[in-house]
Amino acid sequence: MKNKILILNYVTMFIFGTFQFHAQAGNTMVILQENQGKVGLLNLPKDTPSNVITAISAVMDAFAENFEDIKSKIQGSGKYSKIIALTDVNCTRAKLLQTLISETDAGNTVDLYFFGHGNSSLIELHGREDLRGGTTNSLRTLLTDARTMKRDNTFGFRLRLVYSCACVGEGLNDDWLAIGAKVSVGSLCDNWMAEPMITLFLNKYAAENKIVSIAASESFNEAKTVWAATAMITQYNTPDPLDKSCPKPNRMEGSIPIVAGDGSVKFNPLTRTLIRDLNPFNDLTAEDLTDGTYFVKTAVGNNLYLNVDFSTASQNGGRVSIDGIGSTTSNNRFVVKKIGTAVLGGYTIQCVRGSKYLDADYLNTDKGGCKIQVWQRTGPNGEMNPLAGGSPDSRNQEWSVKKVAGTANKYRILNIKSPTMALDAGTAGAAVVLNRDNSADHSQEWIIQTGQ
Repeated sequence: MKNKILILNYVTMFIFGTFQFHAQAGNTMVILQENQGKVGLLNLPKDTPSNVITAISAVMDAFAENFEDIKSKIQGSGKYSKIIALTDVNCTRAKLLQTLISETDAGNTVDLYFFGHGNSSLIELHGREDLRGGTTNSLRTLLTDARTMKRDNTFGFRLRLVYSCACVGEGLNDDWLAIGAKVSVGSLCDNWMAEPMITLFLNKYAAENKIVSIAASESFNEAKTVWAATAMITQYNTPDPLDKSCPKPNRMEGSIPIVAGDGSVKFNPLTRTLIRDLNPFNDLTAEDLTDGTYFVKTAVGNNLYLNVDFSTASQNGGRVSIDGIGSTTSNNRFVVKKIGTAVLGGYTIQCVRGSKYLDADYLNTDKGGCKIQVWQRTGPNGEMNPLAGGSPDSRNQEWSVKKVAGTANKYRILNIKSPTMALDAGTAGAAVVLNRDNSADHSQEWIIQTGQ
């Protein structure tokens, strides 16, 4: 989607400026970019001559690549000890593999930025080449090929961050993590806000030293402010015409960056941010909530609360959704209690009405859209879990409750059995589910209020 917003790129650069800091030794910025002149996004008239389309494509290709290249070098020059631009004819799998091996051998930590096009299963490289996700395809086999070339089955890339501006970049997050990235960032749907998110993210992550999850969240929210001002012209506040399956209501929301892996990664982990540590609750073993009885309210929507269906609250499998509070609140109040004997820590969340526990469908806790229900307590203090082969495994009923950085009473609720999956509110009246933890998605934030 970059081609639709090239004019604003210049405005963005001058608004947000450039930054000069001392380079962090051993950090390499790799820019992987092939724009490929996607003129179809300009909605040219149907009778536009083919030679004109070809000419426009070539101009757009060079214009986009040169600008992104220059801008990224300007922003990165004061922070990275080395910048490697794999642009245009150098945007190939072979060049990327060679670079990852050589920088790893040199002891450098690599941050990889992909500026180009793609979809949920691939990114486009130079010519007709692509880098494709999947366990046996060209992305994950980068590591396999590197180990073969090095004759070392223990070789691993020193790959820290992958930031992709491709459409549906989230689809490759797991593949980047599989070859060794500590954290990967890609948009949920088509990325209509590649700029100014690229500029903002790079500044917040490299210059201001904010953790990746905070940098992604802030750059997304600030980019929405920029594009909302152009809605009369761009229609970014309307559904994505190119991706009918996107679950978000408009093009801006569909561009939300999904953070996978360790969102607490910082550019310089040895120093605090320029102003303060923006993630004081980053201890993965920390639990931030006092035992008690609470209402659990969504951070999005209008006065919507975690709700157990009144008529089925006493039954195993009782439905959990978000809804308003009625005259009787027992199905909206939950006893939250720390598990003192659990090896992995965590809490149980027990509905006052029916005394059943918040439960993620055991066999699907690692899948997006996993069903949330209430169920009798399993494990040492309840029945055996037949889905776990009869073992007393109750982790699907246990929850990590983490405070959202910089807030007084907002929390993220993660499942202990699948710790990368978060409780997701969805929409009013819809069933609550588990989705992959994404600190930039506010539908995964909950306001916890005393419910005594």
